[in-house]
Amino acid sequence: MRPRRRLAIVAVAIAAALSLLLGLVVMFGGVGSALASTERDTTVIRKPARRVVIAVGSGDVTVFATGTKREIRVSRESKRFLVGPRITETVRGGVVRLKSDCPLPLPGPCQTSYRVEVPRGVSLMAKSTAGNVRVEGIRGPIRAESTAGNVDVSGGRSRSVQARSTAGNVAVRLRSRPDRITAKSTAGNVDVQVPHGTYSIEAATTAGDQSVTGLVDDPDARRRIMAKTTAGNAAVRAR
Repeated sequence: MRPRRRLAIVAVAIAAALSLLLGLVVMFGGVGSALASTERDTTVIRKPARRVVIAVGSGDVTVFATGTKREIRVSRESKRFLVGPRITETVRGGVVRLKSDCPLPLPGPCQTSYRVEVPRGVSLMAKSTAGNVRVEGIRGPIRAESTAGNVDVSGGRSRSVQARSTAGNVAVRLRSRPDRITAKSTAGNVDVQVPHGTYSIEAATTAGDQSVTGLVDDPDARRRIMAKTTAGNAAVRAR
């Protein structure tokens, strides 16, 4: 058999094997989604808390401020097929930690989405590996991250915000002038909106448009804003 013909046969065999594998993944993933079960529950934490840390492997994270309430209300929606997500929740030393991940890489859903209501003044760290992260109304320091999903921080008066996404859009919209905002995406648009004023502003993109609108950019200003993306638009503007 000629070498070229042999290579062609091998290539066809590899392509067929990959097609079969992809078909099996899609089939079992579809079966997993069809047979998946969903569980919903709510927990109220009444212990004093100064910081909330949320880490999710797969699922969305939504955090809202609740005005003067001191309690923390945690609502979960978990989806499982064969194996459910592993959930760990602790309260120690004024720090609430909520964590969910999938113990095994199986086809079909294995995820937990959180909706958490917290006091306005808490410090917040919220992260999802595969899902969107939304934060609204928080006054304390905020760090919000997603590996594959959008990140949205809005409505609050936080003085320090870090918002990042590897593959997704990042939006930060605050009601009062912050001391520092760092908003970054590798593949997505970055949009920062703050009250009128003077800031040290860095808006940069490798592939896209960059703009600063309605604000005074002074490199020596105490208040600093960084809006950067590799592939997408970077905008900093007055709201």
